Amino acid sequence: MNFKEFLPFLTFFLGILFTGHVESRKEMARIYSLKKNVLLELDDELTTLERSIKVTSDSIKYRKKKPSDYQHLSLGKRFNPILLENNINDIYSHFNRDTRIALKNCLLLTSQIKEKYDYVYDNWRTDNIQCRAKEESMLFSMLSLYYLLNQLKNEGDRFTLPQISNDEIVDRAAEALQVPRPFKK
Repeated sequence: MNFKEFLPFLTFFLGILFTGHVESRKEMARIYSLKKNVLLELDDELTTLERSIKVTSDSIKYRKKKPSDYQHLSLGKRFNPILLENNINDIYSHFNRDTRIALKNCLLLTSQIKEKYDYVYDNWRTDNIQCRAKEESMLFSMLSLYYLLNQLKNEGDRFTLPQISNDEIVDRAAEALQVPRPFKK
């Protein structure tokens, strides 16, 4: 048998043999890219969140000691981690346990912030006191999220969940951003 006649069969056989390996490498590259993009998005959103925290804190100060019928609306930009929400199922198992918990907490806090944001947006004309209470609660959640995202950004693959209470987390975040802590005792 001539080598030229055998070459197409050899190429076909090698193609079948290495297809799984090539597809596995493509999938790992896709997951790596998704992880990198999600973490990059969270880093970008951290900057937005920082500005929104300051706007919310100023709004709370402005609302204080105003009557219930007082009308005021000042909301920062929404925190909206689209890539995380859309790709969590694909990348979830490729993070360590603490990072997975942090990402789930990020989505939970995002949902809570959105709910309070929407309440303030829908009711700012009717009840100043309730809107201020929702803004304070929203600020508490935003500060928790800020701390979490900042830790994820700074620690990267070495991220571990903080071993301190949420109140301490909020205190540290408020101090770092130089805003008054909501619900201060």
